[in-house]
Amino acid sequence: MTDIGSSFRGSSGGWWDRGSVTAEFAVAIPAALALVLLPLAMVPAITATVRCQDAASSIARQVAVSGSSEDADRMGRRVAGDGAVVDVTKDEEGYDIVVVCPLPSDPWGLLPSTVKRHAFAAVAA
Repeated sequence: MTDIGSSFRGSSGGWWDRGSVTAEFAVAIPAALALVLLPLAMVPAITATVRCQDAASSIARQVAVSGSSEDADRMGRRVAGDGAVVDVTKDEEGYDIVVVCPLPSDPWGLLPSTVKRHAFAAVAA
């Protein structure tokens, strides 16, 4: 018995396989680029977020030691960079520090424009 499909098969496996490698690369290359470029685009935002948390923690330490929040804005800008906005609120338990920092824009617009970090400094009794 003769196989009907045998006349269509070439040395590469068949006429239906032609161009399949090109199609696979057309899907694989953009996916590989996205896997590499997305994390690289997030590095500046992660760095800014860590600096913002460091600023909130530094201000909390300073307020806990000195008992005053006078230099909080200056310290926030020094640690987190220009554009950082510091809000220090005092209540009966201590100081609540909120630092809002701008994030660098990413090429795709996926990340928020600002990040907000909190810290708390307890009042010594």
